[in-house]
Amino acid sequence: MLDSLLTRANPDGVIIIDSWNPWPTVGIIAITHGNEIAGLIAFDRLLGDFQIEKNPQKWRLFLILNNLEASRKRYSF
Repeated sequence: MLDSLLTRANPDGVIIIDSWNPWPTVGIIAITHGNEIAGLIAFDRLLGDFQIEKNPQKWRLFLILNNLEASRKRYSF
C-alpha cells in the first residue's frame, strides 16, 4: 500500500490534489509512527474509492506521507 501511494507522491512524500481555485488549503498527515497504518488506509480510500484526484473539490489538498523510513522498517506494505 505504501509503495502504491509513493508512486503518486512527489520526492518529499506529498500527494498534492489541486483544483486551481483560490480556496482553503488542507493538509493531512499519515504514518508519523511506523506502526500506525490507519492513515495509509484512509489515503488509499480517498484516492481509490472516492477518486478525489479525478474530481477535486474547491481546495488544495496535501496528503503527507510522514516518516517513511520508520514505516518501511516496521512494515512491508
